[in-house]
Amino acid sequence: ILTRLTRLSTEVAAIAAGGDPGQRTTVQWSDELGEVATRINAMLDALEASGAALREREQQFRLTFESARDAIFWVDPDSLAIRRSNRAATRLAGREAAALAGQPLGTLAAADTLAAVSAAIRSPAVVEDGFSVDGAIVRPDGSTRKCRFEGVQV
Repeated sequence: ILTRLTRLSTEVAAIAAGGDPGQRTTVQWSDELGEVATRINAMLDALEASGAALREREQQFRLTFESARDAIFWVDPDSLAIRRSNRAATRLAGREAAALAGQPLGTLAAADTLAAVSAAIRSPAVVEDGFSVDGAIVRPDGSTRKCRFEGVQV
């Protein structure tokens, strides 16, 4: 029994290390160890299906995010760094998404807007109610665009 248990353990370790979501155990015994192998394979099937569903939802989110007509800046609530921006946001800001990613919101928002957004994000009410701040974005040429910053913490 120890030899068979070692074989099953080796296969499971190889599956874990291999990174192939379709790999399964190959043991086909008609005893308790065979049942364990069958249940491991069923668990791997469920994980593979769950991973596929997650990837599909992520793709749908990305498409929705990118095609939204409103400008969306995904901002880290602690550092106020811009994580992502959609196409409408890059048009509004006059900058490419790559140039915005990782930048502090302060490089984009007017000073009074930044102060108001920072206070709103740190408000305890933001968790339940979100926030809305009217302000302005400063473009690279120095011109400003009025906008509304809205957000929720997720």
